[in-house]
Amino acid sequence: MTHTAMLEAWQKLTPAQRDYDRFVGRRIPEGASWRAETKSGQMLKDELLATDSCSCHISAPCSFCLQSEEQAMSGLKPSNYTSHPMSSVSKEWEAEQIARNIMTILWRTGDEWRPLTWEEYCAERQKDGNFSEMERPYFDRVISYCKSAEDADRFCSSWRK
Repeated sequence: MTHTAMLEAWQKLTPAQRDYDRFVGRRIPEGASWRAETKSGQMLKDELLATDSCSCHISAPCSFCLQSEEQAMSGLKPSNYTSHPMSSVSKEWEAEQIARNIMTILWRTGDEWRPLTWEEYCAERQKDGNFSEMERPYFDRVISYCKSAEDADRFCSSWRK
């Protein structure tokens, strides 16, 4: 794997995972920063500088725990996100409703994560009998959050049931 590919893969990790690599695993790809990205990462850094010892499980999970969380996330489906999201990153009830509509459509059409086009969204919403073209700007804003469980959790951390 090239240095660029390794750096790109590393940047796809969550900030907490990157901090874990920095201060517990003590390894990062060439070109990455050693600056902590999270409060717990800064605590790990401070502790590492003070003691120069491994701090596994004090503030960051070990690779086994990270792997377990990934496995738990991989078992989630759109049907786990059909309740109404509250306090999402959008801060708009209209966007939250459209996100819920998208998850309901994904659930009704196979309960699998997959791309959903505006045309398919329109067709499914028209079956509900309560569709408006005014939904388009909200659809465009939230569709990127409806592609995986990780994305849905980023949209609204309390959405999952």
